[in-house]
Amino acid sequence: MADNDSRRSVGAEGLAATDIFEMWKQQYQDAQGTFKRFYDDAESAWSGVMQEAISSDPFARMMAFTREVFLTGIEIHRDSAQRTMETLQIPTTSDVARVAELVVGVEDKLQRMNDRLDEMTDLLRRVQDAAQKADEPRAGRAK
Repeated sequence: MADNDSRRSVGAEGLAATDIFEMWKQQYQDAQGTFKRFYDDAESAWSGVMQEAISSDPFARMMAFTREVFLTGIEIHRDSAQRTMETLQIPTTSDVARVAELVVGVEDKLQRMNDRLDEMTDLLRRVQDAAQKADEPRAGRAK
């Protein structure tokens, strides 16, 4: 008990620091409880009002109008950006996509040509092999 008493420092008003802390803690908890009750009461009152408001037909019409205004703004911005890029002669996304399609087409044609060249090379090898086999019996008789 002497240790406990020695840990308690006495403030200017004669209260121990632990007593001041306990008073502050109690006041904080009371204020926190008051705020929580205020919040809960306000939330329950407003949730009913807001639920009624957002489920109303005028609110739905307002949200539809807001959506249309937003989408129109996006469309205007996109068209403006497109015209600006065309005016400045900067490639647009559609220009890059068109070039990409052309490149893919060229790649396909090159691949088909490569395949046909492989077929022709294989055919020439077979012809050459057949010609060598045909020449072998003649070469053996000529000796």
